[in-house]
Amino acid sequence: MYGSRTVTALFNRIPAEDFWGRPIGSQPGEGDRIAMRVRVGAIEDELQIAIRHEMKTDDLLPNAESALFKTAPPVDRAGTRMMRRLASASEDA
Repeated sequence: MYGSRTVTALFNRIPAEDFWGRPIGSQPGEGDRIAMRVRVGAIEDELQIAIRHEMKTDDLLPNAESALFKTAPPVDRAGTRMMRRLASASEDA
């Protein structure tokens, strides 16, 4: 539906989290809402990484350090996060 199986699966998990994040028979409390936002945020991060990887857009981002925030460029931040996930997944296996 959206380019690849990975992107489609991640995109379809967002409404699923909305459905499964609600307690059955009652209104969701503030804790339920916060937990759901955290899970959806993690899915959105994975979705962004998958889309950027498939479209190879990291080559288009600036590679200079931010003078204002003294941080690494977005490419390095996302790549580091992704490498940590891959490393932890390989250790778990």
